Amino acid sequence: MRKEFLLFLFLIAVCCSKDKKCSDFKTGTFEYSNQLYNGLKVIRTDSTQTEISKKNGLEIHSSIKWIDDCNYVLTITKVLNENLDSIIGKKFTVEIIETKLDRYRLKSKSDAGEMELELIKLK
Repeated sequence: MRKEFLLFLFLIAVCCSKDKKCSDFKTGTFEYSNQLYNGLKVIRTDSTQTEISKKNGLEIHSSIKWIDDCNYVLTITKVLNENLDSIIGKKFTVEIIETKLDRYRLKSKSDAGEMELELIKLK
């Protein structure tokens, strides 16, 4: 009986663990879960990120500097299909605050303010 109880406690600890697996989300293809950003696809390598709008073809290209597995700085380098040259060079400090199996939540800070978003990993 004691062994079953210890096994039960171990399983609860493993299942309820809050360990973030940020490295699982460093690269890949994502989409925002927020309706405001619906239709915006994110393609990320270890050093670049491209956000592409399915609605109007807007493309925002950024460079990424990883501070550690859960924190990075995103700098906008190029904008295509819209006249948004004023955002080129803008920096966003991003912290991954929670991860789940196929999604993660982040907190983004810039001179325009702070926001929390959730992205779903597609591949």
